[in-house]
Amino acid sequence: GGVFRLEYTMRVPGEDGKPGPKLRFRDVLAKLPDGRVINNATVGWWGLKVGQVSLEIARAVDDVSRSPTLSVPQPARALSR
Repeated sequence: GGVFRLEYTMRVPGEDGKPGPKLRFRDVLAKLPDGRVINNATVGWWGLKVGQVSLEIARAVDDVSRSPTLSVPQPARALSR
């Protein structure tokens, strides 16, 4: 498959929702023979490597009845008395 490189800067919001630091991302996307795309990114801040992001992208299933489900954990709620 093919390989694609992408570099960009993104301002990441802080926990308070206000604009946070500008982070630099350097992505390498590679298409696998089965059609999946692997994305590996290096995250930098002021010239230092501060993290990595890796993810896999796959084509969505056309049939809704067979589509994968997404489970998102909900924050715990305090019990009221």
